[in-house]
Amino acid sequence: MADNIYKKEKLKGGSLSQTSLMYSDNEVFVRKEVHLSKNREYGFRRWYSQLKRQQRYNLMFPGLFPDILRYSVDDENAYFDMEYIEKSVNALDYVAKESDPSKIDAFFNELIKQMNKLHSLKMKSCPDIARLYIREEVGQSISACVNLEFLEFSRNEFINYNGQNVETFVKKYEEFSKILKKLYKESHESFSHGNLTLENILYVPEEGRIVFIDPYEENIIDSNLADYSQLLQSCNAKYEMIDSLLDKDNGPDHYGFFVKGNEVSIDIPNNFGLDYFNTKINEFLKNELSQDSYKVVKLLEISQFIRMLPFKQEKSIKKMIVFYSLASKLFYDLKKSYGN
Repeated sequence: MADNIYKKEKLKGGSLSQTSLMYSDNEVFVRKEVHLSKNREYGFRRWYSQLKRQQRYNLMFPGLFPDILRYSVDDENAYFDMEYIEKSVNALDYVAKESDPSKIDAFFNELIKQMNKLHSLKMKSCPDIARLYIREEVGQSISACVNLEFLEFSRNEFINYNGQNVETFVKKYEEFSKILKKLYKESHESFSHGNLTLENILYVPEEGRIVFIDPYEENIIDSNLADYSQLLQSCNAKYEMIDSLLDKDNGPDHYGFFVKGNEVSIDIPNNFGLDYFNTKINEFLKNELSQDSYKVVKLLEISQFIRMLPFKQEKSIKKMIVFYSLASKLFYDLKKSYGN
């Protein structure tokens, strides 16, 4: 273990854990730590499963995930230390700041190449796994939401999201479940990242290298379709952008954000890089997948915003309300697109 750690810089991400850039006399590394008892189910247990998945993937896919250096406990926290990837940038920042389509193309092509490596290892499964996913990752997530302010909001029959009236998701849960169970026909699953938003990808532009960070174990469905849906979280629904805007919110009219009764409003800026990437991946998915599988990806994208609610409940009720409303809108839009 390196001695004399003398500087600590908090990094993005981590949900109920904390990720930090650490310096010592001998090395630079990244530490991910979590409290051993607070929010244990959504904190420590997820942290530990992530450690185990990353250890396995280090062995199976050399260079695709940061190496695990060590892990231990310190006072009330558990932690593991990872390799620091020099000259890397977060893929979300890279895409959002890039105005050259050819550079986004290069990133996209390398991302698909590395995802294909992960997804090439397949295992037998059955379509009925969708039933378990819906119950545990969607239904159970809704049941875990006990905040009174959120519960009162979710009981509205309609939500007005940025001026559009949509039916509240809890009222459409059975319909959502029925459609996903009908369309999910996969007989195989694959190895997957499990939380493949753009924020969980590092990119080294000088080398054209992709590195995946923060893999997630508790997926129920391990599939390329699930990983694709999480990329859509970032570029189609602009999850990280909205999350960041809400972090910066300091007033009822800041970024056009407000919640009043059943109304939710937030001004989401256009972004060339994210919009271009969104066009790229949707074209790719429509070419590579059947129409039913593409719809499954879109349904799984919606489910990601429900799955995150228990995490947001511990940190921000306004984020719970916004992302729940966004899920409601995405389901409304999907049905409208396909005439359902």
